[in-house]
Amino acid sequence: MLSPDRAIPSGALIHCPCAKTGNSGGLTAVRPVNIRLWRTLGGQFPVKQQSIGRRWDMRRFGLLVAALASVCSNLALANQEPAPKIVVPIKDATASTLTDEQVVASLVAGVNYLLKQQKDGLWEATPAKHNGQVMEGGMTAFCTYTLLHVGRSLKDPRLTPRSPEIATALRYLKSLDSDWTYVKSYQLAALSMLPGDQEHKQLLAKIATPMVRELAAGTGFGYHLASPGKPADKLWDNSNTQIALLATWAVDEAGVEIPVRFWRHQDNLWRRSQSKDGGWSYTLGAYPGIPKFFNESYPQMTAAGVASMYILREKMAGPPELARRPDPSIAAGLAWLDKNYDPQKQATPSHGYYLYCLERVGLAAGRKHFAGHDWYRASAAQLLGRQNPNGSWNAQDRFHEMDNPMVPTCFGLIFLARGRNPVLFNKLEYPGNTWDARPNDLSHLTQWMEHGFERAINWQSVSLASKPEDWLDAPLLLISGSANPRFDDAAINKLRDFVLTGGIIFSTADGSRAEFTDAVRTTMTKLGNRLYEPRELPNDHPVFSAWAKVKTPPRLIGLSNGVRELWVHSPVDMGATWQKRGFATKEHWDIPANLAFYALGGPGDLNPRLRTTATKPARGDAKKTIPIARLDYAGNWDPEPNAWPRFAQRLRAAASVEPTFTTATIAALDATKFRIAVLTGTSAFSLSDDALKGLKTYLAAGGSLLIDNASGGREFDESARRLITSLDVGKLVPVLNDDALLSGTVEATLKIDSVDYRKAAVLRDGRREGPELLAIKNGERCVVVYSPYAITPGLLGTNTMGIVGYEPPSAEMLARNIVLNLASDRK
Repeated sequence: MLSPDRAIPSGALIHCPCAKTGNSGGLTAVRPVNIRLWRTLGGQFPVKQQSIGRRWDMRRFGLLVAALASVCSNLALANQEPAPKIVVPIKDATASTLTDEQVVASLVAGVNYLLKQQKDGLWEATPAKHNGQVMEGGMTAFCTYTLLHVGRSLKDPRLTPRSPEIATALRYLKSLDSDWTYVKSYQLAALSMLPGDQEHKQLLAKIATPMVRELAAGTGFGYHLASPGKPADKLWDNSNTQIALLATWAVDEAGVEIPVRFWRHQDNLWRRSQSKDGGWSYTLGAYPGIPKFFNESYPQMTAAGVASMYILREKMAGPPELARRPDPSIAAGLAWLDKNYDPQKQATPSHGYYLYCLERVGLAAGRKHFAGHDWYRASAAQLLGRQNPNGSWNAQDRFHEMDNPMVPTCFGLIFLARGRNPVLFNKLEYPGNTWDARPNDLSHLTQWMEHGFERAINWQSVSLASKPEDWLDAPLLLISGSANPRFDDAAINKLRDFVLTGGIIFSTADGSRAEFTDAVRTTMTKLGNRLYEPRELPNDHPVFSAWAKVKTPPRLIGLSNGVRELWVHSPVDMGATWQKRGFATKEHWDIPANLAFYALGGPGDLNPRLRTTATKPARGDAKKTIPIARLDYAGNWDPEPNAWPRFAQRLRAAASVEPTFTTATIAALDATKFRIAVLTGTSAFSLSDDALKGLKTYLAAGGSLLIDNASGGREFDESARRLITSLDVGKLVPVLNDDALLSGTVEATLKIDSVDYRKAAVLRDGRREGPELLAIKNGERCVVVYSPYAITPGLLGTNTMGIVGYEPPSAEMLARNIVLNLASDRK
């Protein structure tokens, strides 16, 4: 079983269960299938899966070389302009303005605080306590678990299992013997994050056995487990029980089989302890010595209850179905959280524990919103404002947080780190009961992909009623179902907006139902405005090989705009395979991984949750506007309609200069209105004699023409060069580094010495250092500028594979310099 909570160091072996063997303390350790993962600089690049004999080919080797070169270049560019230091606390953070850089600053400050509290490799100088009793090992287990999570998010070398800061604590935890439920739970949770061989799994089984063996039907966990000569606590509570359940789930996901009776008992307990109002309290009935408040529903325990129910729903799931079956307990718990969620209020008695549980619910449910609020943005902004300058958070009370700042600091760091992790898939919620018939499909798929990509990955669901820009947290939008989703024009417009901002739709027909596939094909045609038609993908398409070679490609239907795929559909039911973890059907796992790899240009390009391609409108008035004509001709003249408008917003924000784009036919070109005309395309084209004559007139009147090969393909390149020759306005020559287009001598332009090419360009044409621009000049004025390598797709900010062009930052720099140069008054 594959866990979303496990960190994988470079060169480690990770494991999937295939055959069961041996027995340790009543639990079964599962023999693994080894999968060797390799890592490139700055990102994770899966190379070989030994279990299927996958081998490198020259194309994959070239891709690795390109990735390494691109990463090194990116690092060099990044070092030119270091980011300003952000100091905590960040009082001005709000849900709408929160940035990933602010979250990273908070995480780093919190990590530094915890590491300063370490003594001799442990965190026992200020131990965890309950009613005056020392819970030996508790703080070390909790801090280690926390820092391993943060390490997965930040890639901080101090936070890896072999680092001096963590290794001593892990050795201590492997030998720790405690009867405290909290201590043993975090001990198991931390150790379950490690990759391990059969011996490690047997250790996990040995440590976990008392937690499972002592569980009596209908009861939960108290503070103490049974130990030699000492029975387990008779009184139990939902807090101890939830932490124990999380730890047992982590052990099960790490490959140690937990008996089914454990999940059944837990499911019965959580359903029985739910209050009539849908929430959960600390106890079920009276509990001596605690306030009456704890016998009522409150945020911490309700979030804990819902998170527990999601784990149990997964463990108790039956065979895949074709219609959604809501769980009444989960639905009531979510309704309670929606009703009572207020990000501006600090939950008591432990706000940190509340956020820890809320994040569990949000990620398990794939929820982006509670009560209409983006829960991560809203709660993270509030959390950052309360952080102390030393990186810690204040403890709220003696009982729950032990007057020890390390406790809320750990809770806060886990919330920020796990919630920050990239969202790879959004799942579309649309009217009807078939969109989520397989509730664990994306959960299982992203868990599996975490190991292949060596990255922590999240998923979430988004409503068709929400704005498409809210879907840009993820590059991929999953649409599943078995019946016609009946998307109306408004829905199709939203889907179109999503793909035109760089997203890709992936759909799969539950039950392989033809009704759903037929509806998808119809929607594809409408989405493409009948300019693009769905077609079956060829066997050499990257979706069959970008990450893993699919030996026998199944039938897939795609919709392309000539630059990239906008939609990929599987008529075959893949969701059922993900739901039941049918790892034997390898292509159903490899294809979405290939598609993700294709969408991202490699898993190293996954953005954290808050760093999306969406661009906010610039504030204030632009100092200058530049009218630009986008040429409409008989060809694929506008494959990426949102690319140049997005560039215009970003240029305005960076230089207070705003290009304004107007669609124009060549016959309507007027150099007095449009100093610049842009012609883009993806395939062979030709202009009529009248159009050619109109273009010549425009250039003679002082206009300038930018031609961009939007796919980098040979066909458009040949057509563009023929057109330029036909214009008869001079000789096309390479643009050198000292030219004003690259030298940064024109106001607000940049000095461009080197650029980053997309991997497809490097694979086809080899490594280049500088940009490949060609121009025809009349004195200092550029009459024609031609880019044989694609600029336009890079202006979307996405890294889709297969485009022979520039990486987004380089494309944006080149577009900026070209536009500002052509708009200048140089003669």
